[in-house]
Amino acid sequence: MPYCQTDERWAGTPFDGGPDTFSQVACYVTCFANLRTWAGHDTTPPQMASMLAPAGLLVDESIQRDSALAELLPGEWSYEGTYDCEAVPCDPAQTDVTDRDLYRIMWMKNAAVSTHFVNITHGGDPPTIYDVYTCAESAAGSDATLVKGDWKANTYKIVSYRYHGTPVGPGPVPGMFTGTVSAPDGARVHVLPGTDQPTVPQPGVNPDVVDFGTLLTFDAWCHHPPEIADAITGQGDDRWFRVLGSGHWMASAVIKGNPPADMAAIPDPS
Repeated sequence: MPYCQTDERWAGTPFDGGPDTFSQVACYVTCFANLRTWAGHDTTPPQMASMLAPAGLLVDESIQRDSALAELLPGEWSYEGTYDCEAVPCDPAQTDVTDRDLYRIMWMKNAAVSTHFVNITHGGDPPTIYDVYTCAESAAGSDATLVKGDWKANTYKIVSYRYHGTPVGPGPVPGMFTGTVSAPDGARVHVLPGTDQPTVPQPGVNPDVVDFGTLLTFDAWCHHPPEIADAITGQGDDRWFRVLGSGHWMASAVIKGNPPADMAAIPDPS
C-alpha cells in the first residue's frame, strides 16, 4: 500500500523542521518513500525525510537534487536521469514503467498548484499515477488528482530510477526504529538523556514539546536512571531514544514504540 503525505499520522507534523507540514510540502519525499516501499523496503514519508536530511539531501524543506535517492542508497538505486518537458508537451513513451525495476516520478503544476510530485504506476496517454496528496490512483489530470487538466501541458519533468536490490531486507535501514509520542500533553526533547538536561525548542504551537501522536525515527537507545512512569502502562522505564538526524534524546516512557530486539543499547552519553 503506497503512502500519502496527507496521512493523518503525519499530515500535521512539521516537515524538515517546519514551518510547513508534511501535508503541505512533502510530495517529493513521499514519492521516494513509495519507491522504496514498492521495492520491498517499507519506508514511511517521515522515515524517508529522516534519512535524507542528515545526508544533506533535504535542506530547508527541499530535495536538493533529483538524484537524491540514489545518492542516499547507491547500492539499492541508480538515478536514470530526468526527462525535461517544460517547453514541449511530454512524450507518453517517457512514462513507460513496464520494466519491473524501473520507477518514475512526475513533476506537475498548473495555475492552481505551483508544484506537485506524483508516482507513475502505469505508462500511457494519459499515464496512470498515484497522487500522494489525494491518495488516489487514476489517470493523470483527472478529477481525482491534485493537478487537474491536460497532463502533457502540466508535466514539467519525469525522474527515473532503477532498483538494484539490496541485502538489507524489509525496513528502512539497519539501526533505525520508529515510535509515536504517547504522552497526551506532548513530549520534551533533551540535548542528552535525563530530564535535568536542557530541552530543545520545537516547531509548532507549543515550542516546549513534540505533539502527541507525532511519528519519530530513532537511531540509538541507552539506559539512563532513574525510571520514568510510562505514559500508557505506568510502568517504570529508564530507556532513552536518540532522534535520528538531530542527535537529541527523548524518554522511552513518552514514546509508543521499541528498538528491535537485536539492537543493543549504547553507553549513556551523559
